[in-house]
Amino acid sequence: MEENWTREFDEMASALPFVKSEDIPDIDLYMDQVLTFLERKLAPISGEPSDKPVTKTMINNYVKANVLPAPEKKKYTKEHMIYLLLLYCLKSLYSIDDSGKLLSMVRELTEETKTPEKGKIPEDGKKEGAKQTPLLSLPEIFDLLNEDLKEQVESTTKSAEEAFEKASASFRDLDCTEEQREELQTFEALMRLSLDAYLKKRFVEHLLTKEK
Repeated sequence: MEENWTREFDEMASALPFVKSEDIPDIDLYMDQVLTFLERKLAPISGEPSDKPVTKTMINNYVKANVLPAPEKKKYTKEHMIYLLLLYCLKSLYSIDDSGKLLSMVRELTEETKTPEKGKIPEDGKKEGAKQTPLLSLPEIFDLLNEDLKEQVESTTKSAEEAFEKASASFRDLDCTEEQREELQTFEALMRLSLDAYLKKRFVEHLLTKEK
């Protein structure tokens, strides 16, 4: 059981689309071009061929919810594409609001902001300030995340192997057929992995409640 699962997981992991920032076009794209690019890059993990990883409706909803910056003259920049790739990973885990909170953390660090100048108040009563250079560019952060993802795949593989190894030691003395024993062991291993994923998800949601 464990050997078959390990082989299947390795095949799935090798198909993960480790998209680098340099793989994303530097030119701005229209909606149809955005969808074509994402379909091509995400096809290996999007499930059935008929499943669309990202749709026009999804993108419009992200913009309306202020999770994704609005397009510029109906065109989407390289930064838009990076946000959409990240949102694809988040959408099956978190609500739009929580995804927005998570991405807002990086938006605040990568987008140009204004620092109010002390004592300078214009006629409209709003403080003006000098532009503040972003700490890092979004492509730089995206590439760092990609490197972390590769390490995370190795860590997850090891964790899953341990779950199946522990499950394989269960139900050995149970009076049942070998097929039934394997079914029970597989169920236990999958539940171990599911509970681990659930706890991590809940912890992230808990931390996001503290974000403004």
